[in-house]
Amino acid sequence: VKDFIAARRDDRIGLVAFAGEALTQVPLTLDYPVLTAAVDNLQAGVLVDGTAIGTAIATAANRLRDVEGRSRVMILLTDGES
Repeated sequence: VKDFIAARRDDRIGLVAFAGEALTQVPLTLDYPVLTAAVDNLQAGVLVDGTAIGTAIATAANRLRDVEGRSRVMILLTDGES
């Protein structure tokens, strides 16, 4: 994830963490050092246990809804647990 962030130049990126709930950790930003620090600070067990993939997708989609530009991309990283 940090390599992906480091390779970006002009892409606004946000971070939504999820388990049993979804929480925006960093709203869309060009501040890549803040994003990298947020990735470093992610910890398992902080959010309620579970797999709220749908809530995470909805949270991220709501962040992307009003973004101007030709494209919007969402990348979902999961441990694969149901």
